[in-house]
Amino acid sequence: MEDIFVRNAGQTKHKLILILNSYIVNMEVIEEVARKKSVVKTENWRKAHSQIKALLEQKFDFSEVFETKFIHHEEKNLIKKDINCIKEMDKYSKIEISVGLEIKIQDDEGEVTLSITTNLKTKYPENTSFQKSLVYFAMRSLWEKFYYGWARAKYRDSAIQLTNEVNDGIVEFLTTIK
Repeated sequence: MEDIFVRNAGQTKHKLILILNSYIVNMEVIEEVARKKSVVKTENWRKAHSQIKALLEQKFDFSEVFETKFIHHEEKNLIKKDINCIKEMDKYSKIEISVGLEIKIQDDEGEVTLSITTNLKTKYPENTSFQKSLVYFAMRSLWEKFYYGWARAKYRDSAIQLTNEVNDGIVEFLTTIK
């Protein structure tokens, strides 16, 4: 089994959409917290591919689990599958884990390449005209920098721990299925 872990806490992307004609401001902070990659041999690729989403829904405390991509290349003996998992942290922030599976089929056995990317996303409300103004954006930016940063730091640690738990849970499942 190959295992790679990278923490990219310095890669925060501040997304600002500003349309001057209507004074609409959209503030979303996206931070890539962790990446993990594992290569695992499995004895039953059919179970691995069909039960992985159910495993994520049942074993972990996600508020939402959904499949975003499924491709079966029959001539290449390859299955690609992407599953997104969301865990709400508070009314502004959530952890988004993207699980990518690439299964190389060899009869009943398979080699699964598991790729996990974890992002911490914070999206501030924009329901009223004040919340869409530049003044509100400036106030939120200061609040984000000086006050809410401590919460995001706690969530970062939780996201890294959750990434490890998801990776370990999937690897254990893949190695034990028959």
